[in-house]
Amino acid sequence: MMEKAQATHNILQVHEATNYYDHAAKPELLAQFWGDHTPFVRFFARLRCDVVLELAAGHGRHVPQYRDKASRITLVDALEQNIVRCRERFDGDGKIDYYANNGVDLSALDDSVYDSVFSYDAMVHFELVDIWGYLQETRRVLQPGGLALFHHSNYSLYPTNIWTDNPQNRNFMSNAIFTHMADRAGLKVVDQIAMEWGRVKDLDGLTLLQRPPL
Repeated sequence: MMEKAQATHNILQVHEATNYYDHAAKPELLAQFWGDHTPFVRFFARLRCDVVLELAAGHGRHVPQYRDKASRITLVDALEQNIVRCRERFDGDGKIDYYANNGVDLSALDDSVYDSVFSYDAMVHFELVDIWGYLQETRRVLQPGGLALFHHSNYSLYPTNIWTDNPQNRNFMSNAIFTHMADRAGLKVVDQIAMEWGRVKDLDGLTLLQRPPL
């Protein structure tokens, strides 16, 4: 059985080897998230985005979309090289913090700090056990009433496959499983949709979560 840390390491190796981060920053690919009337834009507009945590931030390609609105930003990535690139890119911006985590948890971050947590185009590759860990951590670091927005896989065929064998490198997950885990982590599903990706119908999920208010 593949250990969690090894699964995460393999994902990062693939991204490095394929020059993924530079490719993903191309305008036509960013438009999949930030183009007019995309589901990502509609859901993201519901986040407060004052104190923001972005999980799996890569080289920071999404940061310009919310940077001006936020008073504090924490960029998290399991790849130290990505955090270095973000530091270089946003050098001098005192409201941005950086955290190279272990790919499993957010243990260096304080409780109940963030009003918004999100991740785009990364969790689709994560192992289910890692998502479970991040959901628990999301509940911990969110302020009561805070929202989290996650783009994840909705591909539940062939649960024993390696993620690179699946369409668009999606890992095993479904909207229903994600909802179940979020509930058990103490988070409420506010909204959720299935989306086409790479011309595969309903391949991805987009889920908006809330830590219940006090």
